[in-house]
Amino acid sequence: METVYANEWEAAPVGVGHNGRKEGYKWWVGYSGAHDWALGETGQVAITIDTHGQGGSYLLDLATGVAGSADPENLADKSLWQMGSAGLRPSGVLLDQPITLYCFTDVIPGVRYFEAIQGMGAQGLVEGYPVGSGGYREFRPTNPVLRAQYAKMMVGALGLGVDEAMTPPVDFRDLGRDVSTNLYPHEYVWTAYGNNIIKGYTDGTFRPYVAISRGHAVTMTVRALQKLHPSVLQTVPATFVQTWGKDLLPEHSANARMAEYNHLLDGLPLTTTSADGKAAMSRGEVAQVLWNMMHLVAR
Repeated sequence: METVYANEWEAAPVGVGHNGRKEGYKWWVGYSGAHDWALGETGQVAITIDTHGQGGSYLLDLATGVAGSADPENLADKSLWQMGSAGLRPSGVLLDQPITLYCFTDVIPGVRYFEAIQGMGAQGLVEGYPVGSGGYREFRPTNPVLRAQYAKMMVGALGLGVDEAMTPPVDFRDLGRDVSTNLYPHEYVWTAYGNNIIKGYTDGTFRPYVAISRGHAVTMTVRALQKLHPSVLQTVPATFVQTWGKDLLPEHSANARMAEYNHLLDGLPLTTTSADGKAAMSRGEVAQVLWNMMHLVAR
């Protein structure tokens, strides 16, 4: 059916097809196993949609029809029930049904950081971990984030271009040799460096596979905004009482103050589980900070 839709539906002008192709629509297609149906026979259908980690809110259109064989590309006889049939006039149509597809099986409403993780997943900015062969993914929000991973997430959240052919602006000796066509980690780290998001250490290393601390992650976020979107950060008044990050080194403490005042830390339990600015930052916390940053930039 995928070929049928690509050729007959997706390629057709807007307004052509069972419900008329619509601008901005995504589409999936599926079909049941072969089955001969008698007149008046009914059944139940379970629909599984693999979003590859990019869930979101959609209006779902369902059309039912018949096809000729177990092979959904064979539309000659059309004697079998077919979900999403592209051949005959559909026997049943259900349009504009609102649905929410969760990006990750372990992050559903009620889980801390759900909105941030779901929002970033829907935009393809976080991918999660494949689980089994059914297209399911987990986000694992309590896992720590590596420094190279944070650079990648930051570059994606800011919409910065990454090019495999880019000239390295810095040589971090522990990043290793860039020998593949995979942009991670080299090009993401280099892009982050070129935009003043990261600096590395005085010994010439970046320590890409070390878990990033909360203080360092917050500093990278503030640096990114100061470089790329300086107008969104408001000057912190002297009367503001900083509640988080005061025990960090002076640069990180100042950035924590800036971040807290500008709502970049909103949603983090700063006085309980996220209180330690020197500890590793979790994937859920990172998603929340970057989601806050994206909303700040979009204002």
